[in-house]
Amino acid sequence: MSKVLDKSKVEQAFERAGRTAVAGSRDARAGKFRAATVYFVREGSGRERTSEGRQVPIAEIVNAFPNAKCVWFEGAPTLKPELSVNHFSAYGFVVVHVQGGETGGRITRDGYWLLDGVSPTEFKQKLPE
Repeated sequence: MSKVLDKSKVEQAFERAGRTAVAGSRDARAGKFRAATVYFVREGSGRERTSEGRQVPIAEIVNAFPNAKCVWFEGAPTLKPELSVNHFSAYGFVVVHVQGGETGGRITRDGYWLLDGVSPTEFKQKLPE
């Protein structure tokens, strides 16, 4: 599957997550905050490209997908930004937002991590809510 990834676009759903003051919290400074925010993402740009975020412990993500390629982005990636998002299409990608010292395993720094090759369906099967 060929993907065009654009690091420069940070849109509303990711901005909402970024406004959360997790990095400065007492638990984050103490290294206790180990959950990341997981988003399911559609191709295209626009407000409806991401699902609502879900908190999942980093260790569970790393353990559930030991062979997934993790691609790092400083800002929220936009998949095929030249397209306008179709809100009827299914989510096709899993993006993990890490901030405030939440890193673990192959997820080694703050930012956005695309779990390349992991579908939202597979993610939900291995890590149900």
